Amino acid sequence: MNHGTRIASAVIATVTATALLAGIAPAAMASDGPSRAERTAGIAEQATGTADITPTTQLADGTQQAVTDTGDGLLAVTAPATASGSISATGDGITIGIALPATSDVKGIKTESGTIVYPGAAKNTDLAIQATDDGGVRSLITINNANAAKEYRFPLDLPAGAVPEQQEDGSVLVLTGADEDADIIGAFDAPWAKGANGSAVPTSYRIEDGTLIQTVAFDQNTAFPVVADPWWNPSTWNWKKIIKKTGSWVKARAKKCGIGALSAYIPVQAHHVSVNIQRARNGLRLVKFAGGPWGYVSVAAAGCLVNQLT
Repeated sequence: MNHGTRIASAVIATVTATALLAGIAPAAMASDGPSRAERTAGIAEQATGTADITPTTQLADGTQQAVTDTGDGLLAVTAPATASGSISATGDGITIGIALPATSDVKGIKTESGTIVYPGAAKNTDLAIQATDDGGVRSLITINNANAAKEYRFPLDLPAGAVPEQQEDGSVLVLTGADEDADIIGAFDAPWAKGANGSAVPTSYRIEDGTLIQTVAFDQNTAFPVVADPWWNPSTWNWKKIIKKTGSWVKARAKKCGIGALSAYIPVQAHHVSVNIQRARNGLRLVKFAGGPWGYVSVAAAGCLVNQLT
């Protein structure tokens, strides 16, 4: 090989190496960053925290299941393998289904923190699911920009005879039976939505033909992405029995503290463990709750009820 040929070969090798590096460098850099699923999980978890997320186990059909032992029984939450499926929440022999507001059949991706993400499940929207340690489940909507939908539909598959009933605070109870004899299966906590800067975004539920619909009223001033969350909390203990035994006892002591104590709404834990006692129909009904019997702690924390109930 003569001198000119060696120079030409060296130039060709240099150009080829440069082209290859130019082609692979961006991909290598991109792979070092978080995936869309990881970014979505991080955005959702910034809004919800991670302390109450229950780890899930993948089943043979691709679904993810979390089982919680409450001491009174087992609660199971199953997240679908794809966004076109439904969440299944089972406890005390009762199962409800919650379908996701998806327009694509993207597969769920479980992240390290336990959040299950369905990236691009709807236009300009990612969906995620978190099983919580109280046996509940959060269905998280991440709205990426102002071109996304403002309404998200969650079709409900409820047991025969069960009906959803919206409360004054925006939460939705699921009841069986009628009037004062109704039993509470569980509840969707009052709706919330947060912008990227942590500010609240107006949001509300409505029930239409067996579907829970969450409206998120973002506008040109909203900081995106926005996270919103229908949070299902089950009830595996007998609310009616507890109300019958303790309702008059709490009421009598609350009277000594004034009528304000009857409408106490005191959060006890960061993930909304609370109770709201209101007059409803022919008696008192616990109309907003999370965390089961721990809700009574919040009643005890209301004003002078601390002394009256202890």
